[in-house]
Amino acid sequence: MNEDGTLTELKHRLEITWKSISDVWLPTSATFTSNHRPKTVRQLNFQWQQVNGKIDPTLFAAGSLELAEGTKVVDQKTDPRVPRLVYRVGPPLMESPPPRPPENGRMPTPSRTGTVILFLLAVFALIGGLVQRKQRST
Repeated sequence: MNEDGTLTELKHRLEITWKSISDVWLPTSATFTSNHRPKTVRQLNFQWQQVNGKIDPTLFAAGSLELAEGTKVVDQKTDPRVPRLVYRVGPPLMESPPPRPPENGRMPTPSRTGTVILFLLAVFALIGGLVQRKQRST
């Protein structure tokens, strides 16, 4: 609501339906609507089989997960900065392709912006050096 009391259009909306199973409230569906252009709607439906029951640990083994081919299972618990691939569904991973040779046999040239930045850094370094030299001589 605006300060003047008028309503504004919602940017996002989340609707959740709930169900009580064994005295535990659980979501059964969630609908997320974004009114940005283009408008998007995402619907999630949950089917609960049991709550707080015993779970077979093999259900969490990578091989027993029903994953689409090409899906990667990554371990980020040990070091999130260096994820470790622990399982992949499908054929073995291909090695990364060799680097592409430079076009026309020449090394790639730096971008124009990079060249301008390097030039300005060199100019500032030169001016700084001249100012220090003049201060030492006086």
